[in-house]
Amino acid sequence: MLLHGETGTGKEVVAHAIHGRSLRSGGAFIKVNCAALPENLFESELFGHEKGSFTGAGELKRGLFEAADGGTLFLDEIGEVPLHIQPKLLRALQEKEIQRVGSTTWLPVDVRIIAATNRDLEQAVKQNQFRQDLFYRLNVLPILIPPLRERLDDIEELVTYFIQKYSVEMKKRLKPPSAEDVRKLRGYPWPGNVRELQNVIERSVALCREGERIQFFHLEQHAVSDNVIEKIFEKGDFYMQMDELKKQVIQRAITRADGNKSQAARELGLHQVSLYKMAKQLGVE
Repeated sequence: MLLHGETGTGKEVVAHAIHGRSLRSGGAFIKVNCAALPENLFESELFGHEKGSFTGAGELKRGLFEAADGGTLFLDEIGEVPLHIQPKLLRALQEKEIQRVGSTTWLPVDVRIIAATNRDLEQAVKQNQFRQDLFYRLNVLPILIPPLRERLDDIEELVTYFIQKYSVEMKKRLKPPSAEDVRKLRGYPWPGNVRELQNVIERSVALCREGERIQFFHLEQHAVSDNVIEKIFEKGDFYMQMDELKKQVIQRAITRADGNKSQAARELGLHQVSLYKMAKQLGVE
């Protein structure tokens, strides 16, 4: 099974859900971030090693495949698996057996593999950066996870879930945001996807005092700042991104006012003439 989507779209959440609703739900769910594993330790981490198999291997170590036996192994960022490891990974998938580093014995393992990537693996195959046979084996059941901006109807449910999660963790009793405030979140592009929304909700819960209602300005402040900061670092152009932010705010205000620029100016605290001038300069119709 191969999950594909932009960074932060919730691939791990989907993997957890698949595991939790399967016959393997009673088994372990082991996550591996393939991009974070040092290449020289990759094989040992996945498949384990025998005592004395290399310098520093003072004792036998069972790898993550063995730890996930009977359950699910979630290989996040599968496109970062080194080429020389991919044949052993393919054998584990096809033959359901692994070999520890330093051993000549193949051990049976019963593991469901869920892989995830934000890369175009088909293109990686063409560029000889990923094995074709492994790609086909993983891609038996591909699942595309759209970015949050393409599934805005999920926002309300996600907000509710994350507020409950962090309220429990922070031991706070909070009033939920109004339906209108939640609706406003649909107007953001959410470049960081579900992960960005999650971070915004976590900070918002942290900022609220016991018994308070979560206010939209908490969410708005951080959603806007995160979006702008990320774009500034990405594009390296502070002033252009500030202009883009102004343009987005003015466009949103006019849309909220059903095209009435006078009302939009009042909502933004601007003089009507100032809004007209700014809109013209920024190309807002």
